[in-house]
Amino acid sequence: WNTLEIPRFRRLFPGVPFVFNFRDPAEVLVSQMTQPGAWTLLDALPPEMFGIAAREVGTLMRDEYCARAVAAICAAGVQAAATGDVLPVNYTELPGAILTRIASHFRLELDESQRSSLELTTQFDAKRPGYVFERDSDRKHEAAAGRLRELADRWIGSDYVRLNAFAMRKPEVSLGERVNSQ
Repeated sequence: WNTLEIPRFRRLFPGVPFVFNFRDPAEVLVSQMTQPGAWTLLDALPPEMFGIAAREVGTLMRDEYCARAVAAICAAGVQAAATGDVLPVNYTELPGAILTRIASHFRLELDESQRSSLELTTQFDAKRPGYVFERDSDRKHEAAAGRLRELADRWIGSDYVRLNAFAMRKPEVSLGERVNSQ
């Protein structure tokens, strides 16, 4: 949900490069239904943050509320990507993009030791340190069949397509290069 604050971050930290990591919205919904983040709970944050009127909250099932919250986050990611404020990176690009596109975006010049250290670190699960990372996309796609897939397509699908388009384009100049040239 922090993506909704990109304009504020820009004012506080002008010129700092950002990355927006996004994932197939149906997979996100499956994750949030099984291991919910606090922001997906109906009373955790003001629903207006996500463009949902407070009077609507009582009429929504949690899965639709979550889909609409994710939609607001992705819309903010699209807006930031359209202006060049963030580097959009699809989850499917990880962990490889850390050593390529992301490092370049932050203008990092990694030596062999640093690259090896990052490669080792990215083998582990961020949510369960100590466990080797295992892709779960196939399992989540199966779990998303039906209502969650419909909600993902309805509320988030078009922005997911846009984010992928932005992620595939090669920027003319990185944000770090723009900042250094000013």
